[in-house]
Amino acid sequence: MNIKHLLAPQRWNGRCYIPCQMHQRPKKRAAFVITVAVAATAVACGGSVDSDGGGGGVGGFTNPPLPPPDLKCPALLPGQNTACTATGQVCRYTDHDECGSEIDVSAECAPDRRWDISYGLSGTSCNPPPPPTDFCPPSEPTPGQWCNVTESKICSYPSTCCESPYQCMDESWVAVPIECNPPAVVCPSVAPQTGAACDACGQTFTPCEYNACAAGGAISYSECFGGVWTTKQAPCPG
Repeated sequence: MNIKHLLAPQRWNGRCYIPCQMHQRPKKRAAFVITVAVAATAVACGGSVDSDGGGGGVGGFTNPPLPPPDLKCPALLPGQNTACTATGQVCRYTDHDECGSEIDVSAECAPDRRWDISYGLSGTSCNPPPPPTDFCPPSEPTPGQWCNVTESKICSYPSTCCESPYQCMDESWVAVPIECNPPAVVCPSVAPQTGAACDACGQTFTPCEYNACAAGGAISYSECFGGVWTTKQAPCPG
């Protein structure tokens, strides 16, 4: 007789006792952890998912996106084609038409980083127009801008080296061409080194000569142009 059958639990089938088969409970599987939904939730709630261990967001972007930089417009209307820094920046101003009514003026920083000025329409007209004044505007005007100043009046504004004069012709500002003669530069007592600063508006019409042949040196010629000295040397005569 099989001893295992005697030791195993038995049940009655109507005739005899037969051993019962032992059933093992199936082992529990490890829980399946869903991490994709968590990552998606983090992004939807303003977080970021780092795929390479760095500090950036998904694909180098943040959610929500960072706000644009705080760009400040010039306090006064800039001149046409003057330099700007932020391409696409638009600044709003107000000006006055020939009737004294306010008009909208916009200054946009063009792709070449220069201001482009646009004047709006006032939608009003006055008849007769007001008489021209004899006063210059406080800031340098833009060529083509409407004006109502006596045509004989010349309005000058300081520039880097020479003044910039304007004249009101046919109710529009026009730049007056001038000849800018920079002042002559005084030669220093010692030959300046090449690259040394000099008067940005000055110019040497004849080179400054420095003869050091008696001391066993050479002859130096120095010129000032564009705010920088240039010095060249020549050998002493035989």
